[in-house]
Amino acid sequence: MIATLLQILVGVALLLLGRRLYWLFIGGVGFLFGLVIASLLFGGLEESVLLIISLVIGLLFGLAAVFIQKPMAMIAGFLRPGLPHCNCLHRPILA
Repeated sequence: MIATLLQILVGVALLLLGRRLYWLFIGGVGFLFGLVIASLLFGGLEESVLLIISLVIGLLFGLAAVFIQKPMAMIAGFLRPGLPHCNCLHRPILA
């Protein structure tokens, strides 16, 4: 439930501020990517742990975007279109 609300809030923030604050856009994409990857790899953990993992990944993406702008923009542009389709893959990769 909390993860769904955070996904909506991140999506709204990306819509409103993504062009002016590119590091926010890249950090938001990193957060959403981390949420998908954490739920796929560690699906049995509590939701709060998955959110912490995804926040750390989002912060790493945002921090990397400040220093290496163009490669991170390309990575975010590659990851963003596929993220909504990852919600149908709720099965562990390593199982």
